[in-house]
Amino acid sequence: MYKQIFFDFDSTLVHAETLDLLADLAGVGPEVRRLTEASMNGEIPIEAVFEKKLAMIAPSHAMISRLHEIHPPFVEGVQELVAILHRLGKDVYILTSNFGLIVAPYAEELAIRPERVIANDLFHDEQGNYLGMDASNALAHTDGKRIMIDRHIKNKQEAVMIGDSVTDLACQGSVKTFIGFAGVVARESVRAQADIFVEEPNALALLPHLLTKQELDAL
Repeated sequence: MYKQIFFDFDSTLVHAETLDLLADLAGVGPEVRRLTEASMNGEIPIEAVFEKKLAMIAPSHAMISRLHEIHPPFVEGVQELVAILHRLGKDVYILTSNFGLIVAPYAEELAIRPERVIANDLFHDEQGNYLGMDASNALAHTDGKRIMIDRHIKNKQEAVMIGDSVTDLACQGSVKTFIGFAGVVARESVRAQADIFVEEPNALALLPHLLTKQELDAL
């Protein structure tokens, strides 16, 4: 059915918004969470808050290392799901407005190749202090995920996007199917427009929507 399978990262693969956790480490959690929710629900464009959030957090190398030590858990079933998809020869991607430096260890745990992690970049000085983010990257903007997925799609009819937010929903026209996944959070704007909406908290509930009957029977 699908050859290319694109997953959002935060609140889709992992049971958290990792930038919010970094905000907690920086002592600005409540303020950043308000901005995150507003942008994820489509109330304000992501470009109106993204740089502001990062400036408030100022994520240093030390803070990111601490986040990785905390290791917010994968959503239940994610590791099994991705392993099955890899075993069946699927090309599994992470498509996120988050940052490669943050996402990389999780992708490695899931055996997702680095070139299939589509993320933004952070800049640091030699001491690991935060200097800024790549605001010119398409992923810093509301329609960025759609722009980036269009660069990686090989055949629209063999591609699917899975995510929880309106920035993920923006990819709907670029793939055969957009699946809204509410394993962590259910957003009504996504529920209303997704081609498929999965509410179960276990990511393995996605399998019937990703595989053919023949592939399922072979498991």
